[in-house]
Amino acid sequence: MSWAILNHSATGIRGDGILAASLEISSASLSWSWGAQPATAEIQYVGEILSPSGSMIRSVAGVPLGALVRLDIGSGLLGLTHQFWGVCVGDSAKDSSGGKDRTLSFRDLRDYLQWDIIYGSFNQPDTYTTLISGSPTRVRRWKHLLPANVTGQTFTYTAAPYSAVQILDYLFAAPTVQGSWTRQYHPAMATAAV
Repeated sequence: MSWAILNHSATGIRGDGILAASLEISSASLSWSWGAQPATAEIQYVGEILSPSGSMIRSVAGVPLGALVRLDIGSGLLGLTHQFWGVCVGDSAKDSSGGKDRTLSFRDLRDYLQWDIIYGSFNQPDTYTTLISGSPTRVRRWKHLLPANVTGQTFTYTAAPYSAVQILDYLFAAPTVQGSWTRQYHPAMATAAV
């Protein structure tokens, strides 16, 4: 098994840096999941190999918490490897009879969805009464609390509901989002109201 740290910064937020290493794996456990809940991986590997006299032969550095990591696992059908993309959420040392083992814990990239907190409200049905041709008429509209307006509780109103693309664009541009997101929308999301 090999791994590559693709991104890391001192604060644990998506940052810069690339580092690759191959590991001598003692055990590995990976899960796959559907929906928004991140899949997990836990790998135990030999971190230090000691000689019979106790001197260190080889040492592998730990993985920084918050590092974006790609794990290349095994050799499958036709020599292809499985890749697990995730963020390091734990790295702990463990003494064993043959040296010092380390245990790494990862969650897949869906974990990043939980790092950004966004407040807002979209497409809330609302009505108001206005005079049209001298008679009171109820008019339907949609009420929104955009992420940029949450602090002042300033609502905006539109004659039609926002599409999924419009809502996601507001969310990704929110002042509380820690980093930029690359996204790809399904064509129906541009016209479908949520």
